[in-house]
Amino acid sequence: MSRTETANSLTTSSVTGRIDSWSDRMERLSKMQVDLSSQLESFQRMQSASTEDLAARLTPIAEAMASLIEQTRQTMERVVTQAAAGHKQAVAAVEGSTKAAQSAASEIRSAMLRVEDQVRKLEEAAKDARENPPTSPWGPAIISALLPLGAVLWLAWKMGVLTL
Repeated sequence: MSRTETANSLTTSSVTGRIDSWSDRMERLSKMQVDLSSQLESFQRMQSASTEDLAARLTPIAEAMASLIEQTRQTMERVVTQAAAGHKQAVAAVEGSTKAAQSAASEIRSAMLRVEDQVRKLEEAAKDARENPPTSPWGPAIISALLPLGAVLWLAWKMGVLTL
């Protein structure tokens, strides 16, 4: 697994965990909202006889709404903070991967230049070999080896030791 894939996997799992946590918080907030809605509906159904009774019934609803707003604000602050941290991690991972890729590309370029240089040298050597073929060492070696053998065989034939 490459560095990029590892960084992407870690970032993805981190973000997934954060999203799950935020989803749980949002569910709790949604439940509180449903509770508030039901309380509001029951409040609307009831008819208050007096202002004091109305104030007494509105106070828990107002407190619950204030609590819900505060929890929502805190949750949103955490979401923004964690999203920024995740973004920084992702940017750092991408920058690291980019640097590694650039380094690998540079190494490949230098290797290609070395290969091209070797190919050029081999082509020059092949051209030189075609234009100026080397002399064969076999001609003089064969003659110098066969001449004494021929002389010995000729003497043996001349003396009658060897017959054809």
